[in-house]
Amino acid sequence: MKQKVFISMFNQLGNQLYMYAFGISLQNKKKVNIIFETSFFKNHKWKLEINKIFDLKDFQHKNIINNKFIYLKYLSLMPSAFQKILIKIFSWGKITNFISEKNIDLEKWKLKHDKKFNNIYFEKVSDMTLFHGYWESKDYFSYLEKDLKENLIFKEKIIRAFQNKNKPIINDKCVVLHIRRLDKAELYKNNTTSRYYVNSIKYFKEKIKFPIFYIFSNDIEYSKKIIEECQNEIDFKYDFISFYDLTKYEQFYFMTLFKNFIIPQSTFSWWACYLSKTYQKRITLPKYWFKDKLIDSDRVLKGSVLIDI
Repeated sequence: MKQKVFISMFNQLGNQLYMYAFGISLQNKKKVNIIFETSFFKNHKWKLEINKIFDLKDFQHKNIINNKFIYLKYLSLMPSAFQKILIKIFSWGKITNFISEKNIDLEKWKLKHDKKFNNIYFEKVSDMTLFHGYWESKDYFSYLEKDLKENLIFKEKIIRAFQNKNKPIINDKCVVLHIRRLDKAELYKNNTTSRYYVNSIKYFKEKIKFPIFYIFSNDIEYSKKIIEECQNEIDFKYDFISFYDLTKYEQFYFMTLFKNFIIPQSTFSWWACYLSKTYQKRITLPKYWFKDKLIDSDRVLKGSVLIDI
């Protein structure tokens, strides 16, 4: 019988995709049975979304951790013996081992969360282990990119709904321009300023004759402010996707149909770039993804250009 291994799944869609990809990679390398632990969503405004947007095969998920989920991040500070005792308590005895990324979500305590790829995690697999982390590195799953993309198939109902709605017709001159204001909890990231967008727009205006920029954002007022600041420096044609009647999932699907991308420090639009099936993509990424630290190579996609923020 295969060993059972649990992967914590939490936060929003972009994070969930990294966690899913890490789990599939672990399953492929170690031949274990992966179950996604989803108790985070029992008492949170954010919801498990990955299985609502993608037609996933064999996606197993369970709520095993009791109301102590918020304390999981502190287990990484403790010796392994205490971790094992507490994880048993938190899971009513169902989970016997705990593996976590170093200092996950402890930035406010001035502890550096190391998100770099580390192959050592693949060597720590044992039965009934819970892996807890963001796993934000394509190096965890780059070797099975083809299989992963074949798994991440959009649900037919999302595609049909999108096709039946009014939206712009896009071509190779169209550019995704994703604007996102950081959450208060994201202390470890630099906010992407209008300077980044101006420099990125200039880049695409040099590469494409008469480009049109499509603004994707969940904060309309903030994005209007950014666009106004950009227009003070450079003239460009744009349209707000938010003015069309597209759901969040339909907007994400729409993003994957583009060839050109300007993205901030966002796992949401990073995954849209990654899942785009177009060839010879052009992408601008912030040169600094985390505070005062150059973007890691394992986050840079093929076709990317790094732009100062």
